[in-house]
Formats: sequence, C-alpha cells, structure tokens
Amino acid sequence: MIQRLLLAVDDSPAALRAARLAIDLAARLNARLLVVHVVRDHGLTDVVARATHRPDAAERRADAAESVLGHVTRLAEAAGVKAEPHLLGGDPATRILDAARSPGADMIVMGRSTRRDRSVTAHVAEFTEHPLLIVPVPPPRH
Repeated sequence: MIQRLLLAVDDSPAALRAARLAIDLAARLNARLLVVHVVRDHGLTDVVARATHRPDAAERRADAAESVLGHVTRLAEAAGVKAEPHLLGGDPATRILDAARSPGADMIVMGRSTRRDRSVTAHVAEFTEHPLLIVPVPPPRH
C-alpha cells in the first residue's frame, strides 16, 4: 500500500504536471507527500554574482527554489493533502534517491524534462529501489 509519495520538483512544465498527478494520487490514497527540490551545487551562482555585481545571487536562487516548493505545497493543501517541503542542495539524482530512502517513501514521482536534467531522471530510474512514476512533458499545443 502506498502511504508516502516522494515528489521531486523543479520549475519545469513536466515537474508541475508531475506535481498535479502526485497530489491527485496522494489525495485518492490518503497518502502523505514529501516534496523535494534540489538546488544543484556548482559555480554558476558565483559566476552570476561576479558578472552581475550582485552578491545576493545565491539568495535569489534559494528564493526561487522556495517559491517552487511553496507553490506545490499550496496546491497539495488545497487538495487536502499533507505536504512536507524540503529544499536540498547537491547532486539532484543522488539527493532524490537519498530522500526516498530516508523517510521510507513507497513511490517516487517526477517529471521527465527535455531540458538539461534528462540525466537526473535516467539516473534515478536506474538506481532507485522504489517504484518510479515518470510523468512526460506536456504535449505542445497547436
């Protein structure tokens, strides 16, 4: 029985689609939702800070990540689902796998992105011990 879903989100359309599906699934199963957003550790923040002369680049990245988590948490609460948001840093695939093991998630839900993070989805799919629901990118509208 699924009692705890781990939802990995970023700011992509596929992640938002995955969030809506995970929230619906959690509501139907009366499951808890652990919402994880991972901020990748790399030098980009430092480069942006130096190039723009804005030393608050790291804070702005964290604020954007918190905004994504807050949005998904509000969607869950509106559907009557208990959501636990977690902002993590590091390698996204590794941190998602660690988060799934840590609280004893019964399933991982994440979006498949066409952007830079395709390798994250592939890595999680290859190394997870949990059932994994990969939600595709929304089809283009014509």
